[in-house]
Amino acid sequence: MEEELQLQVEVEVPCYFLCPIWLAIMRDPVTLPTGITYDRDGIERWLLTAATCPLTKQPEPADCDPTPNHTLRRLIQSWCALHAADGVDRVHTPKPRADRAAVAALISRVHAAATAGSSMPQTQHQQLLAALRELRDVAAESDRNRKLVAAVPGAVDVLAAVFAASAKAKSSEGTASAVRDEALEVISSL
Repeated sequence: MEEELQLQVEVEVPCYFLCPIWLAIMRDPVTLPTGITYDRDGIERWLLTAATCPLTKQPEPADCDPTPNHTLRRLIQSWCALHAADGVDRVHTPKPRADRAAVAALISRVHAAATAGSSMPQTQHQQLLAALRELRDVAAESDRNRKLVAAVPGAVDVLAAVFAASAKAKSSEGTASAVRDEALEVISSL
């Protein structure tokens, strides 16, 4: 009986494609003001616990927003595509990220839809519910996004007011119950 030998080709990953934190191929490379590039997920988690650059130990501002390194990401994607036959997984382009202005506009939509009071027509309830669900999805995406939502001035107050108003609404109203649940979910995620 013959045994088949499988040849396994090992590809050496260029060191500058590896995140200094994870020591794995970067999926979404970003650069800190110190000039060091990290994978976004790794550096955002690091900055939640330590306000310094992991390699240089220089302090980073609390509102540090790393700069996407598009050139390195494209190089990594090209290299991965070139070595796909060797078993290297493709690196996909990351989804567009939420920014402060977009999150603030979303909170404003929630506030505007909620200010009509208890005499709110069904379509306005639906708009409020849609805005709350969008806000929930943004907050659920990452720690960074949760911090963005919490940092919008008055965001927690708006969400608490929406929750309180929907809790006072008739319990038989399905939309009021859904609004209350969505507002509570966003608040608890923060």
